[in-house]
Amino acid sequence: MQSLEKKRLAQNKYQRKLAGAKNPSGEDNRGPCEICRRVPGADQQANSYDHDHVTGEFRGWLCHGCNAGLGHFRDSVQSLQSAIDYLSKRS
Repeated sequence: MQSLEKKRLAQNKYQRKLAGAKNPSGEDNRGPCEICRRVPGADQQANSYDHDHVTGEFRGWLCHGCNAGLGHFRDSVQSLQSAIDYLSKRS
């Protein structure tokens, strides 16, 4: 993806967050995180606009922790499954 396109996607993400953006289905970013199901409190940061880093398409609203977690695993299903397997064996 070209640098200008990346910059445009980042600006759109920021603008949506500031405006209490709606996703394509009309839900707002104050509802439950689509992974952990926690709802942000009035004094907490609203959920993050999660998107596919290749296409830029909206995927859902995630709390900061879950969104950062996906980022740390580089959106890799294989890496996330390895982490699940690891925790399952040791819990």
